[in-house]
Amino acid sequence: MTSHQQQTNHPFIIFSCALGAIVIFGTILAFTKPYTPTPRSQIRQQQNNDVTFQKEVVPRDQILAHANNSEFAYAQGPQDAAVTVVEYFDFKCPFSAQSAQTMNRLLQTYESSPVRFVFRQVPAANIYPASLPASNASLCANEQGKFLPMYTLLFRQQKQVREDNLSTFADTLGLDRTKFDTCMSTKKYQKWISKDLSDAIAIKLQGTPTWFINGKRFIGAVPFDMLSGTIQNELTN
Repeated sequence: MTSHQQQTNHPFIIFSCALGAIVIFGTILAFTKPYTPTPRSQIRQQQNNDVTFQKEVVPRDQILAHANNSEFAYAQGPQDAAVTVVEYFDFKCPFSAQSAQTMNRLLQTYESSPVRFVFRQVPAANIYPASLPASNASLCANEQGKFLPMYTLLFRQQKQVREDNLSTFADTLGLDRTKFDTCMSTKKYQKWISKDLSDAIAIKLQGTPTWFINGKRFIGAVPFDMLSGTIQNELTN
């Protein structure tokens, strides 16, 4: 049974890629513990309490600081928005791929609303070797105004993403290959990805995808309606 089938049959199970340790620049960045899915009975109780999928609340100021401190992190929406949505993801995590579809739907739904979306990267390079190069590719594409198209394409063709073929994704998007290849070869944005990882550890990230909506933490391939409902509540309260 596929993950998608499982999610369809059991809509209240949280799916995410567990994190143990991340290796970048030869340094091991250790997470506190692997992510353990919340028991279904607890999730049902959370539903009854109207806090479904909410693991805990992280101080909003801390999330906003982390959301805005990476110069090259892609963000969409006003910095003083009433609601800030932060997604931590891994380009090779299959559940992040599911959440990418949700993110694109949220972006369309709240395009004209005071909502800011921030994308943070947690490439588990020791588990998925192509994760870190893919993260670099998305930020190199961002130099040419193509972060979201690259984000969408990498997830849409996730199984084909390898370190040695990322230039073909650049060609698909019509990027300037000389600029893209130079950016990739120099690993220009790797230090910022490292900062994303450090921030993820600081807020005790346990798996990808992880969402924060004004500090409220949601783990896994959370359904659109649940995230949208939380955004709406934050906008009206």
